[in-house]
Amino acid sequence: MKSIAVIIIPLISLMLFRFLETALYYSHIKNNKIYLSVFFAIADIILLWQLSSGQKRFFLLLVSDKKPSVLRMFDFFINTKSFFLSIFSRTVSILRLIFLLAISFAPGVIIFFIPSYFYIGDTEKQFFLYTAVFLLTLGIPFAISGMLSMFLNPYIRATGLFTNPYAIMNKSVQKMKGNKTELFYLYLKYIPLLITCILIIPAFFILPRFEIKKAAFARKALLL
Repeated sequence: MKSIAVIIIPLISLMLFRFLETALYYSHIKNNKIYLSVFFAIADIILLWQLSSGQKRFFLLLVSDKKPSVLRMFDFFINTKSFFLSIFSRTVSILRLIFLLAISFAPGVIIFFIPSYFYIGDTEKQFFLYTAVFLLTLGIPFAISGMLSMFLNPYIRATGLFTNPYAIMNKSVQKMKGNKTELFYLYLKYIPLLITCILIIPAFFILPRFEIKKAAFARKALLL
């Protein structure tokens, strides 16, 4: 039963995500029906965000050899306070991520578009182009480091030890010090395999193992 849950539960999340994202794309791009896009975005927040948090809790318990019930996936639907705190906390995390990406790439993007708004010579255009590429390149490691620092956010949220989103983010940054390289190598190892998940069938085998690896890393980093 345990092995069946490990295979099926992440797949459920994946399929729901694919369905909502496909519907969102189709409704907005093909039919230009904004209200459907809004509907699926809200459904994403209400259903997938909670299911994702429950999935993190499920796998944390799984790697702790506590043999969790599949129903633990739906913990965040049961408690109203946890439900709304999860939404608020994740929203704050997303806003922080957007801010991180903005400060990482905004200077390069701004300099890249400067020649479009001013009449300058070809030499100056090349200078702005090379400078923009240089700044964007510098922004990549900064953005990656920042995103790795926030990796533990959903796992800390799933433990229920912290409810304040700022406390969760600060805890994640603190615990990820000295652990970013290991996590980075873990993603590098699985990226080629994750790409094959677009074929659906490999997801049955790859996603559960990847989730277990991430949960095991989070458990070690958080000293659970």
